[in-house]
Amino acid sequence: MHHSFLVFSTELFIINLMNAIILTNNPLVAARCADSLSVEYAAVSPMAVLVMVRDRVHLGHALLSHPLYGSIKPNENPYRSILISGSPGGALDLDSLGIIENGVYAYEKRQPKPAPLSEALQRDYQEIDYQILSNTLAQL
Repeated sequence: MHHSFLVFSTELFIINLMNAIILTNNPLVAARCADSLSVEYAAVSPMAVLVMVRDRVHLGHALLSHPLYGSIKPNENPYRSILISGSPGGALDLDSLGIIENGVYAYEKRQPKPAPLSEALQRDYQEIDYQILSNTLAQL
């Protein structure tokens, strides 16, 4: 069983990656991570992923990765993968709630300009999202 320590805000969490959940709209993440981690894939907008995560935080799950990662603006990449705790921790994690609410707000401020993306560009964005998630997992 793999355990890691993550300092998230002011609290220390013991992370068992076998019980963590990835919420994603990225089919590449779903395909590459499904054998080793719990992945919940939905073909939805990035905003819908953020809302799914926020709903889970309200149920007592904690964020294990930041919803607005990397140097890419929220409205530029159509794919979003976020790691949360696998089971609710009981009390509402106010740090996680504040972070996800700020993520939703930031995304709402920068609504994406709908434009069709070529398959090659879609694959590039999927790979970027996957690599950022992979780097996060490697640090846990």
